[in-house]
Amino acid sequence: LLIFLGLIICPYIIKQKRIYRERREQFNDIDVYLHQMAYSFMRTPKISTAFDDLYMICRGNLKKCVEKAIDELRYSYNDEVYKEAFGIIEREYPCERIKVLHRFMASIESNGGRYKNHLGVLIRDFDRWVEGVYHYQNELAKVKKDMTISIIIGLMVGAMSSIMSLLTNETQPGVFNISNDLLYQITSFIFIILNLMLYMYITSHFNVHWFKNDDEKVMKDYNMVYGNTCRKLILKMLPVWIVLSVVSFIMVFVNNKAAGVLILIEMFLILTPYIEKYSAKKRVTDYVYSGFSEWLRQLSRGLGVKTLSGAVIDTYDNCPVIMKKQLHDFIEEIELNESDVRPYYEFMSGFEIFDISATVRELFAFSEMTESEADKAVNSLIDRNYNMLDRHERQYYKDRISVFRFMEYIPAMMAALKIGVDIMLTLTTCMTI
Repeated sequence: LLIFLGLIICPYIIKQKRIYRERREQFNDIDVYLHQMAYSFMRTPKISTAFDDLYMICRGNLKKCVEKAIDELRYSYNDEVYKEAFGIIEREYPCERIKVLHRFMASIESNGGRYKNHLGVLIRDFDRWVEGVYHYQNELAKVKKDMTISIIIGLMVGAMSSIMSLLTNETQPGVFNISNDLLYQITSFIFIILNLMLYMYITSHFNVHWFKNDDEKVMKDYNMVYGNTCRKLILKMLPVWIVLSVVSFIMVFVNNKAAGVLILIEMFLILTPYIEKYSAKKRVTDYVYSGFSEWLRQLSRGLGVKTLSGAVIDTYDNCPVIMKKQLHDFIEEIELNESDVRPYYEFMSGFEIFDISATVRELFAFSEMTESEADKAVNSLIDRNYNMLDRHERQYYKDRISVFRFMEYIPAMMAALKIGVDIMLTLTTCMTI
């Protein structure tokens, strides 16, 4: 049975390792693309020139995509040539920062205007993001190596009782032999399976998608926290709670231990919706931080040519999905009265994130500034927001690494339980002689 499971697990592990390698290569390509395109455009604000410079230094899949984009620019004559060329890159590398850079470059190429200060802010954001992800990747690789070593050592320690039993059986046949005991075989099988499952978990769970958000998952978490998903889950589980409560009450008079187990199960089921809501709340906070930074980037691009309200309205179509509802309500209110400060105090307040609420309130002052003052102020605001996002992401990475570091002790715990059961069986065998 173990050999059969091994034949099933090995292809899965090989597949996950391949996915891990491909995603790291994709992120490396994104790093090269963002920085080379940004610096080339900083020197010469021409998209075709930036692509030509990038083509000279890139390789592999990125080089093929860039070649297709260059061909699109040279030989296509439709009105959306930039969109088509950039779309080739975005389909292969669905990174929000790439999309923001593309929209910025297309806007400057089409409309002109000042670009160096804002592009400098984008480059600093790219630097911080890439540095943080590379650090997180290295930490994950260390944790994965340490956990693999822990699993191997745990398996070796768990096998010690078996080895000692076999060695003792050679000198005193049948006296200390526990290998034929059914409980020993069951616990050994479970022990090996749990270690294999743990290794499968670290192999697959560490395959982080470094640059892509799943909008469907984002909205699922949003509805769990701010919608009625949690209430629906409670209503679905209500019949189960009632049945378990009745059965537990009956079992109190029949078997106290069974009643205690049922009560514990019921308590866990009662807490499950609230635990899921709490976890979703933490993820939503992460989505809001990254989404708000992306929205600010879009907003700053429009402030140079439009009023504040006009620039805000233009961001709605491409805004992050986590902000859609909040932004829709905000636009409706400022369309009624652009000079009213109240919408700026209410926008994003539902997420209860003080840093972002404070940043939003500063936006109202931009409507009274000249174009050059607004450009300088918004770049400063975006730069500060990027620092805030960077601190939040680093803390998120640190928390995740701490959880994974704790998981390194799981193989030792399982080995200790396995040895405990083996010692109990050995003592039982000795007492029955």
